[in-house]
Amino acid sequence: MFRLLKEYVPGFEHSYLLALPTQIGVRESRRVMGATVLTGEQVLAGMQRGDVIARCKYDVDIHNPTGAGAQIIRLKQPYDIPFRCLIPRGVDNLLIAGRPISADHVAESSLRIQPTCFALGQAAGTAAAICSRAGIGPWDMEPQVQNLQAALIKQGADLGADAARRVGLYDEWRRRQLEYRRNNAAVPEGGFTDLPVGHPAREAAIELAKLGVFSGNPDGSFDADGIADTCQVVQVLWRALRATELEPRRDLIDVAMPAKLKGLWWVDSLQDLAERRIITEPELATFDTRTITEATLRTWVERAYPNSAGKLSDLPPELRQPDQVTRGGVAFLLWEAVKGAE
Repeated sequence: MFRLLKEYVPGFEHSYLLALPTQIGVRESRRVMGATVLTGEQVLAGMQRGDVIARCKYDVDIHNPTGAGAQIIRLKQPYDIPFRCLIPRGVDNLLIAGRPISADHVAESSLRIQPTCFALGQAAGTAAAICSRAGIGPWDMEPQVQNLQAALIKQGADLGADAARRVGLYDEWRRRQLEYRRNNAAVPEGGFTDLPVGHPAREAAIELAKLGVFSGNPDGSFDADGIADTCQVVQVLWRALRATELEPRRDLIDVAMPAKLKGLWWVDSLQDLAERRIITEPELATFDTRTITEATLRTWVERAYPNSAGKLSDLPPELRQPDQVTRGGVAFLLWEAVKGAE
C-alpha cells in the first residue's frame, strides 16, 4: 500500500515509512493536542458547535487499556466535531483527520469508528483545498469555516440542520438526507408480489420499504395479512422515526427499563421509544411482548407523529383482525402518519 501511494498518488512522492504498529486491532493510540480538545463531557451532552465539520452518535465504547472488560455508554443524541480539533498546536500547514484528532480518552472511544473517520478525512481534505486556493493556512481558516461547511453539505455531508441553515443550504441538506434514506433500501421491481394495484396496503408498504422501515420476504411478497407482534411494531416505528426525523430530539427523558424487558434483543428500540415518551413507563410495567391491539398501535403512532392525532383513517376491512393487527394494517396507519408529517 505504501509503495502504491508513493508511486501513483500526487503529494506522496517524498513520503517515507516511519513505523508500523506492533499488532492490529488497537483501538486507541497517540492523538494530537489541537486548537481545541473534544471532551467526553461534550460527547455525552451532545455538544453543538458553530464550526462543526462532522457529527457522530456512536456509543462511548471504552475498552479497558489495562485488562479485560469494557464500559459502554449509549448516546441519546449526536454530537458535533469542531474544525479546530483538526488543527495541531504549534504546527503550520497541517490538518489531522481520523482517530488521532484532538480529543480526550472518552471522546476518542466514540469517534474512532470508520464512518466518522471517513467524514473527518473528507472535512480535512476539503479544508486543505480551500486553504490552497485562498493562500492561507489552517490557523487562518476561521473566516472560511462557513465556506467549508457549505462545500461539505453540497458533497452530501450531514452537519445538521442548524449548520445547513447558517450557510443557506437547509433545503439542499434536507433533500440529500431524504434521498440517502430512500436510496438506502431496496423494493422489489414492480412492488411486492402479493400487493396488486388497488390493494389498500400497497402504497404504504412500498413507500415505507423505500425508507428502510419495512422489508419483504425473499420471494418478493410482503405478507400484508400476517399478524404483527409487538416486536415488529416497535421495530418499524423506531425505524420510521430514524428515517423521517432529520434532526434528533433533544428532550429525551431517562427511563428505567423493567427487568423483564432487559433481555429482549430489541430492547434498545424499545428504550428509545420510551425515552421519546411514545411508550410510557406505566405501559412498560404491563408490557405484552407478543400481542398488540389496534388501539395501542394508534396511540403509539399518534405520539410518534403528533400531527396525525385524531386524523388517522379507519383500517380497511381487508387489513383488520380481531384483537390483533396485521402487517398491512401497521403499514397503512404508519404511512398515513409519516406522509402527513412530511
